[in-house]
Amino acid sequence: LLPGSAAPNPWVTPGDGLHDELQSWVKAGIPAAEVLRFATSRAAAALGLSNSHGELRVGLYGDVLVVDSDPRVNIETLKRPQTVILRGEVIPRKTLDERVEELRASQLSAKAASALPIEVEAPITPEGTTILSGVIESEAYGERVSKERYAIVELPAGEGTAYCSKMVIPATATESGSLIDFQQTIAAKKVTSFKLTVRSKGALLEVSGLRVGGQLRVERRVDEIFFDNNSSSESVAVVDTGSALTLMALAHTRGVGEFKAIYFEELDPIVANWSYSIGETGIHSFQTGEGPMVALFNEDGSLDKMERTRGNTVIRHLASETELHGGDGVQLFSSSSPPKDDSDEKDSDGGSEREEASEASPNDG
Repeated sequence: LLPGSAAPNPWVTPGDGLHDELQSWVKAGIPAAEVLRFATSRAAAALGLSNSHGELRVGLYGDVLVVDSDPRVNIETLKRPQTVILRGEVIPRKTLDERVEELRASQLSAKAASALPIEVEAPITPEGTTILSGVIESEAYGERVSKERYAIVELPAGEGTAYCSKMVIPATATESGSLIDFQQTIAAKKVTSFKLTVRSKGALLEVSGLRVGGQLRVERRVDEIFFDNNSSSESVAVVDTGSALTLMALAHTRGVGEFKAIYFEELDPIVANWSYSIGETGIHSFQTGEGPMVALFNEDGSLDKMERTRGNTVIRHLASETELHGGDGVQLFSSSSPPKDDSDEKDSDGGSEREEASEASPNDG
């Protein structure tokens, strides 16, 4: 049994969250002296750090909290240390207060910046006919999360349809901002190519895929330097990058039923089983490994609104602009019957697809 507030989490503040927990332990009847041992020497032992942390002994790191009263009598005194000694460096109360003020100022600045409009440019598109474009804004916990512009392009010579997106994720008090460019081409209900580019924290991350010889070959680069490549023989219906465009692509190219999708964990591509159904009220439902998604579409094939659930977080996407470019938009794929098993479909290069029920990764290739 050890204290650990799991901060940072929504509504759990680093530092204060731990102090609140220690006070709760004392209120529950555990003696304050025992609580202090749980939070210091026993925590260090649980982490295998007894030879460097957790006690005041010669040879250990000089980590000391100096308070003005006995915490064994009143554990709340830990919240107002007079001095902190961190690895032997003495940090007086004045310096601690200055650091708190700096943090408060940076958070207020980030909050003010979050109220400004998010500017996002149109995505780069391949040669072809743009049949639908628009803007989608996203929010969670009542705060905006991102804004993206998308374009759907019909490629020449029956090469399929390109789904292009440029997304801006603004910086917050705790996270740096990101610029995400993404494009995937879908033909005959399969992803034939994709490219994901993420610019964040001064770094450039790229993941690209190309279907060749019955396999989807995936390459990753960091700051334009080759990192690794893998391949998968799975028939992938869509690549998901967190964009609302993912569900639009499925509604346009995929009938109801089960299929394979690629999503990313820390830019690691994972192939997973998804399913798609349409309710009597016209709600499109998608079951994924990360949680359910639901959406409503307009008659022109554009997104009206959608919700994506990840853990306890619900991200809401709402279309704010739509342009048809002189046409009728994109017809939604017929939902009258589920598509046949992809194992019966042939690739354009003559190869066949092998479907597996278990979850797989391109690293398995």
